[in-house]
Amino acid sequence: MKKCIAALLSAALLSILPSGCAARQDTEDLDTLSGNLSKAEQIEVYDKDFQLLYVLTTEDELDSFFYRLAPESWEESDGKPELNAPAEASFVFSQRPTETILGGKPNAEDRQELLRLTIYEDSDVAYVKLWLFDFHMKLPQETLEALRTAAGIDV
Repeated sequence: MKKCIAALLSAALLSILPSGCAARQDTEDLDTLSGNLSKAEQIEVYDKDFQLLYVLTTEDELDSFFYRLAPESWEESDGKPELNAPAEASFVFSQRPTETILGGKPNAEDRQELLRLTIYEDSDVAYVKLWLFDFHMKLPQETLEALRTAAGIDV
């Protein structure tokens, strides 16, 4: 089955984070990120109050979502959403760990968060959290519209 997905995702994202944790525009690295993001086994979609709306788990649902996400078209952003800009939606990418830290088998319902993506009202800049790293990415309008539609927000 899938092994070390979290490590691959971390390595892919670390490869686009030079010193200072600012992402750089590099198509090859973003393609790697895209490939590793698509290995998530579950995506939870939350509203602006971080209330769970629904969960994507089937291969068709995940493939469709990743296609609309288009991470290869994201750009680095030095800016952040306006101070106190309200979040519109959050998306949590996760997988089932293959074993626990102590080498045991995890419970079937256990999930490990790989990445969290939050979009904000009136902003094309999204917050991305990966393990201990967090940064901002500028998303294309098509991606933002797809994310807002997925969260049930009128576009």
